[in-house]
Amino acid sequence: MNSKKSKITFFVVAGFAVAAFTVSAFSFSFFDRTEERYRRLSTDRIYENLSKKSFFEICGEINEASAYGAELSDFIAHSAALSEKINEMSSEELIKVITDENNSDNLRIICIQLIDYDCYDFDEKSVKKLYGILQDGTEKSIIRQNLIWKLPSSKKTNDVLTNTAYDEDELVAFQALKRLNYDSPETAVSTAKKLLESEESGEKFRIAIKTISTQLRQSKNMREKDEWIVFCEKIIEKAYAENDETLLNTVVFSLADMRYSKAVYSIINNLYVEETIKKFCIEQNYQTFIDVLQNNPSDYDIRMAVNAMKIYPVDKSVEALKTAIDSKEEKYNIDEILSLEAIPANEKWNIE
Repeated sequence: MNSKKSKITFFVVAGFAVAAFTVSAFSFSFFDRTEERYRRLSTDRIYENLSKKSFFEICGEINEASAYGAELSDFIAHSAALSEKINEMSSEELIKVITDENNSDNLRIICIQLIDYDCYDFDEKSVKKLYGILQDGTEKSIIRQNLIWKLPSSKKTNDVLTNTAYDEDELVAFQALKRLNYDSPETAVSTAKKLLESEESGEKFRIAIKTISTQLRQSKNMREKDEWIVFCEKIIEKAYAENDETLLNTVVFSLADMRYSKAVYSIINNLYVEETIKKFCIEQNYQTFIDVLQNNPSDYDIRMAVNAMKIYPVDKSVEALKTAIDSKEEKYNIDEILSLEAIPANEKWNIE
């Protein structure tokens, strides 16, 4: 397989995230004839054999193997071969494969991922069919979740996604609001706020929390940020009382994602947050501490940095703390911090 083909990547929505499978290995759990056909072949040979088949022959093979229990991850080479043959298909034919419920879920998902608006000129009728699948509550959840990420970017799509954010299927609603947050952040925040008023827990509530925190990270409205922190603190307390660890961690990590000093201070001071979680949030915000400490920090800023470094002493933050203390008349005891082994800053958190 040449280097170009080996870089083909196949995406599929699974649970809360999008999992990526790269064509570098090929594992089958096929039965009967299909299993025998590929049992002793290398990845290159499998791909070579598939390349000789037509688009619809490969589709038939996917349906056949799926009927015997093959999973989506078994079709890495098939999806790569189909992507090379996409020009053999018209947009109408591709839509027909996707909408045909007689086809396996595996084939329909693969074909959804082949939707490319640069290669195809999807007419209004075709796009309307895709909207119809998403809006059909009887359609399988995994099909709808995948389709959300392959709809065209448009006002109509934003309207459809907004409605879908209230869907009874929480996983579908989760993906809809997540996609909306990419395409239309203002609409996503407005929708998220309405969800917070109508929901008390669950996937929709959690993605609403994440959406608002993500947008507030870019906001210069300090009052709005501070009010949000107070709101989140109440949710953390409630989640702790109800033993809802998933919700509690979602809110804490969302606060950390704001990269806002007061949000990090709130996490450090919160008795309901485990120290292991605090360590992660401090590491994620090591640059947040540096920025505060290098900009005329208050006494409270320094004391919070001291508390944070006692929990998780990131080397660059510790250096910034030492410099800030040296510039102050008041004395601070950081002997405990200096006695700890400093942890190298993880630069991935400093990449926007």
